[in-house]
Amino acid sequence: MRHLRTWTMLALAGCAAPERVLLVEAVLGTTTTPTPTSTPTTPTPTTVIEQPDPSGPSLSALDVAEGELTLALTFRADPGDAALDGGTLLVTLDDDAYVLEFPRDLDAWSGGVGTVIFDRPTVGRCALAADHQLTVELLDTDGLSSGVVGAQKSTQPQGVVVDEVGDDYVTLLGDLGPGDRVCGALYGTGHSGSNYTSDRDMVGFQVDPAVRLSMSLSWDAAPADYDLYLFESDGGTLTPLDEAAVPGQGPEALQAPLDAGVQYVLLVVGWDGLADDWTIDLQ
Repeated sequence: MRHLRTWTMLALAGCAAPERVLLVEAVLGTTTTPTPTSTPTTPTPTTVIEQPDPSGPSLSALDVAEGELTLALTFRADPGDAALDGGTLLVTLDDDAYVLEFPRDLDAWSGGVGTVIFDRPTVGRCALAADHQLTVELLDTDGLSSGVVGAQKSTQPQGVVVDEVGDDYVTLLGDLGPGDRVCGALYGTGHSGSNYTSDRDMVGFQVDPAVRLSMSLSWDAAPADYDLYLFESDGGTLTPLDEAAVPGQGPEALQAPLDAGVQYVLLVVGWDGLADDWTIDLQ
């Protein structure tokens, strides 16, 4: 079953192929630089937007911590305030508003410290850089307000997101290696006979030093069947090295010894099913 789509590799190697097979040549362009997978955190500056009721609950020490794929909002309130039990925590994050029962809907509440965790905007399992705007307000069971406190948080990208640059182009990412992650999105899947007939995403990279690299393609869309191909490029012609094209939900994985200074290309295509985000993890 693994070699069900070996015809594709033969076509790319220069054998006769039906119309609409994968590329024999690719234009190399669009350079991006991988970013670190973790960044140091700094205290979040906060602003009082609306003053509290004189007898309202306390709310202080608002902070927003950046995780790999999440934002953790942390605040302090009076753990001895019985009127908070069953009250309401109002949170806005950018264009979204959340009404949470206190403390039931919090991710954590202990010793006067509450935490609410939100998903960061992502492509696949790569988080996007963003400038977030947040506001928080506590209402006790008597409807008294803590006032509204606001904060801003700029987050850094986690992993490398590949933009759609067209089926005839390769996105060059420079050096990649174990621990790196690359993400993108397919805008269509499909095949006719043995031919892929829809979107294809190509990522060019090098390694330094030489390494035996494991490459794993995963996706969340279901049902869907995506495939992964590895090529060596001389600047125009793609020479096939390996493929991971097993029918099914995946993930697809391959492993190959790679030499320093050589341009390699990873190709992601969808055989069938839903088109959506994909992630390649390198180990």
